Amino acid sequence: MTDITNDNAITDPPVNYEVCQRTGFRVPKGTLRQEWSGLWVRPESFEPRHDQLRLQSRPERQKGSPRPEPDTLFISDAISADDL
Repeated sequence: MTDITNDNAITDPPVNYEVCQRTGFRVPKGTLRQEWSGLWVRPESFEPRHDQLRLQSRPERQKGSPRPEPDTLFISDAISADDL
């Protein structure tokens, strides 16, 4: 019977690691950081909140109707139903 060995295998129990919610990498406990979006990520994947996300637009102040009513058009009495 052949004995297979793997020198690169991690022998630590899985409870010593946490999983990055963005990349799925396992990292040692206590190294994850929480982002503004609520994700727990490793320090290499951490992204601070962008300044443009803090901006708020001002409400638009419209004067009058955005689409004015068209002028009412009447067919003159000179046109009969036969002309149509």
